[in-house]
Amino acid sequence: MGNQQGKNIEVKKAWLAGFLDGEGSFHAAVYRSAGLRAKGRRKLYRPVIKVINTHIPTLNYVTGILDEMELPYHVYWRHPENPKWSTSWGVEVAGFKRCLRWTQAFKDYVLTKREDVENMLEWCHLTLVRPLQGKTPIQYSPHEEKLISSLRGRRGRELR
Repeated sequence: MGNQQGKNIEVKKAWLAGFLDGEGSFHAAVYRSAGLRAKGRRKLYRPVIKVINTHIPTLNYVTGILDEMELPYHVYWRHPENPKWSTSWGVEVAGFKRCLRWTQAFKDYVLTKREDVENMLEWCHLTLVRPLQGKTPIQYSPHEEKLISSLRGRRGRELR
């Protein structure tokens, strides 16, 4: 009969990767901190993966898969002031170690956002193997700047 449970999680993982492909985002968010500005540091960036939707049963299914895969996540709610808009939920993960785990888990299943997943995976890996730079401003290599820019929405924004 084989390992049905193992096969089942692969199907769920593929479904969730497809959901992230269509509804999710893999991006580099600006890390804002008054302490960093006071020290004269450039902007810092951190990886963020999120998906937003309004269907509650889908939230339960998504978090069930993430729990089964033992992947970290945070759920938040948005309650719009406009009564015509629906309340929505979001599942988000941020940070290099967490996003590395997610990108490794879904990289073989994501299709349309494969470039974003691969860029985030590489950026997370490069950051986690780099020696700490202590109190000096973080200097991104030209290659890291290219990866970050690609995750900033391809808007051509500079990283300064």
